[in-house]
Amino acid sequence: MGEVYIIHNVADGEPLKRTLWSITYRIPQDGVLRTQAPIRRGLLSTAYYYEEKGGTLERIRYSWNTTLPRTAQNLANDRDVGVFFPRTGKFQTSLNPCSIEFELFDVGTKSYLLSGDHRKDLVKYLREHPVTCSNQHRSDRLLN
Repeated sequence: MGEVYIIHNVADGEPLKRTLWSITYRIPQDGVLRTQAPIRRGLLSTAYYYEEKGGTLERIRYSWNTTLPRTAQNLANDRDVGVFFPRTGKFQTSLNPCSIEFELFDVGTKSYLLSGDHRKDLVKYLREHPVTCSNQHRSDRLLN
């Protein structure tokens, strides 16, 4: 559970895992996936899964695209796991012409998502884990 970033067009990122009908992103424990794949645009059908300890995949059946009301029922709901507010963004600094695009969403129960601020500091992450953009012809690094 927590905030998930998929950072696209990263030269040293995970290669695209594609089948005829799908693309699979396997998110590491820290919640940040760096991938060589470009960001996907347009109308897409998206399905989210989490991996059980035994390795089986369990589909995340709920998706909340609006604000979760702070009701007693939602605050007590620690059984329904869902994806909250999937969105995309772009990040660039004045130090480098290389910009990165990312997908961002939260995963958790309503109780977890309403329990506090679970935000990652993307700027801090990028300073600690510089990104070499794959769309650059030279090895420019973001946030050196």
